[in-house]
Parts: sequence; structure tokens; C-alpha cells
Amino acid sequence: MNSTQTFNKQDYLYTAMFCEENIWQLCNTLISTGIPTDELNILFLSNASKDTVIFNQQFTDPGQAISYDYHVILKYRPDNGESLVFDFDTRLPFPIDWNTYQQASFPNPVSLPPGLQMMIREVAADEFLRCFTSDRSHMAHLPMSEHPDYDCIIASDPQCSIDLKDYWQMDKTIRGTSRVYPYSYVST
Repeated sequence: MNSTQTFNKQDYLYTAMFCEENIWQLCNTLISTGIPTDELNILFLSNASKDTVIFNQQFTDPGQAISYDYHVILKYRPDNGESLVFDFDTRLPFPIDWNTYQQASFPNPVSLPPGLQMMIREVAADEFLRCFTSDRSHMAHLPMSEHPDYDCIIASDPQCSIDLKDYWQMDKTIRGTSRVYPYSYVST
């Protein structure tokens, strides 16, 4: 990222409650502006209970936590700078440095019962863009007017197609190079 590059949330495609598709679209856009693919990673946040606690989200009152079955954010780590997080649903700045984001968004893992401790599946941007598939069946309860106004995302490489639910099932081994690990505060 050069020192003059700015990111404005309103400049990117966004549909409420479709964080995985918002991040897929954002990733495509950032790469088209010249950001190297290897500096971008997609983070799926979930746990075995499908009850992931996150603070500072727009869908709840300030100071309150929300519980998601999963959430998806993008982490940008330029070669010469600190990691930035892009989360369309946060009340925090967009983007925000990773250290500030995690301190303001995630409860201390040791304060949570084991079933509620967050897991992260980290996926390289190029793999996510090539393999991600979503038929939106997990959002079938929403009226079509609340769905994105573009077609469902289908893997560009059918040989590696990975469904959304496979990404956020942290105990599931999926093809590709993603890695799953328990969240613990780490300064990067």
C-alpha cells in the first residue's frame, strides 16, 4: 500500500448479512487496484458451537457483543507495514490495524468456556477467489430483496470448489492450503 492509498467503505460492494460475499468482492477489487494477492488473507471466524462472540459490530448496540454462527473478514499485510483488517460490519474504522481490531472486537479467549472460544480458518486470497462457492442456502430465510443483486458466487476452478459451510466448519478438513487455529491475541 502506498502512503496515499485510502480505503472508503462506501466505495465497495456491500450487502448486509453476506460477509463472505462482501469479502470475496472486496478481495477482487483490492487485487484489481494492484494490491498483491499474497498480501491478502481471508479469516473465517467461528467455533464448534456456532456461537462466536464479537464486539463493536453494527448489528447490536454500542458496547454490546453479538453472537454470529460465523463471520468473515479480510486481513491485509503489506510487506512494509502493519496488518490491516477490513470488516464491513464493525463500528471501528475501515480498515483498522489488526492489533486494535482484535483488542476491541474479541473477548479474551481464557474468559470464555471452551465451546465458545473462537477458531480462525485462514485462507489465502488467491485460493479463496478461485475456490469459494456459495449457493446462499444458509440465508434462504431472508426475502430475495435482501440478497445481493448479483449472481451467486461459483468457484472459478470447479476442481477445487469449496462451499461456504465447509469453510466455517472449523473441525472439518478441506482441500487446499487453509489452516485452522484457535484465536489467541497475537501482535502482528
